[in-house]
Amino acid sequence: MLTDTQIQKAKPTGKPYRITDRNERGLHVFVAADGRKYIRCRVYLPNGKDTTRGLGEFPYLKLKQAREMRDAMLRESKTGEGRFAPPPPPDRPTLRGIVRQWMDEKRRGWEAVPHEVKAQRVLDKHIFSFVPADAGPPLGDRPFDQITSKMLSEAFRQNVVPRSLDIAVRTNRRLVRAFDFAGNEYDHDDNPAERCGRNLDTYKAEGHRLAITDLAEARAMLRKLEGGPGRPTTKLAMRLLALTALRPSELVHGMWSELEGDTWKVPGQRPGKLKGMKLRRSHDVPLSRQALEALEALRELTGQSELMFWSFYQGGREPLNISTLAKMLRQGGYEGQHQPHGWRSTFSTNMNERRDQLPHDRAVVELMLAHKPPGVAGIYDRSAHMDRRRELAQEWADMLLNGFPSASEAVQP
Repeated sequence: MLTDTQIQKAKPTGKPYRITDRNERGLHVFVAADGRKYIRCRVYLPNGKDTTRGLGEFPYLKLKQAREMRDAMLRESKTGEGRFAPPPPPDRPTLRGIVRQWMDEKRRGWEAVPHEVKAQRVLDKHIFSFVPADAGPPLGDRPFDQITSKMLSEAFRQNVVPRSLDIAVRTNRRLVRAFDFAGNEYDHDDNPAERCGRNLDTYKAEGHRLAITDLAEARAMLRKLEGGPGRPTTKLAMRLLALTALRPSELVHGMWSELEGDTWKVPGQRPGKLKGMKLRRSHDVPLSRQALEALEALRELTGQSELMFWSFYQGGREPLNISTLAKMLRQGGYEGQHQPHGWRSTFSTNMNERRDQLPHDRAVVELMLAHKPPGVAGIYDRSAHMDRRRELAQEWADMLLNGFPSASEAVQP
């Protein structure tokens, strides 16, 4: 018989393999090349064919639960009930079907194809394949109007939240929109994903974007990162990320042609697979003296390419991967404390806590973060406040980098 200890001790070998036991009646463990372990069950159908169904990932699913699910599957496979029942009639689409209908309808509105692919992968692997406690068919194969918030909450809590709460929240938002779409198409008012979202909120720590907001600690972190291992382009990317408060993808996909004097004009959309601004609206970033110095040091390294930051492994053909910045933070000992996106929180917190700020500075800081003003103001207020934004950008740079070496000195080996 398989044991939890046996599964825990299984090590990755670089190739996927299975852990089996003839006494488990089809239950086995699939160990992926990356070391993740999935409990699966192979059953034979009345027509003589066999099928393998995933039950869940170990250790989130224990063997005791898996054996109970296996026993239910073996009973259902003989009678053609439960998860082996015929598909629902066409007028009652499954959860998988309604999500795909919504994705097809909204495909043109996606910012980039990779976002759609990633969302579909999370849904297919962790939500649609999830079998709730009632041991019926997987969620993706159930009629969408039979899905409850409890089922969705179980799926997210077991399969997605342990990996990334942020991904869980964003994936659930897509389900909320898909159920809204279903309500219009099939006259169905219930939206269990909305209630599931409220459940997910209970897991969210305040400010779940990991960020060190104390100025002294942030300065110490940046100094440590610049003095540690890493390529000069990565160190300059981290410094510019802190200075500009851009989102990581908006920065690392930057092109030299976007610079105009002491302003970085980030477009709403960039060519090819390059990502522009999140809201697809152009955004002008006033550059401080320190930011211009960092860009000048960067130009000496990557100026021969159209891209400001390019992947060393792709020879200048692809932009720097955001995960490279996350790796630098991890190697510096800041995993679980700060993430690349966290520099936006660091900037916002410190600029909004200044004692000498002007009455409208909070709104100006929001503009510098490329946040759209709420309500009607976001539609009619087109003021840019560039002069004040430029003053605040220089003030932030002086606060953050006071006493630091210049950019060119900081990247010297």
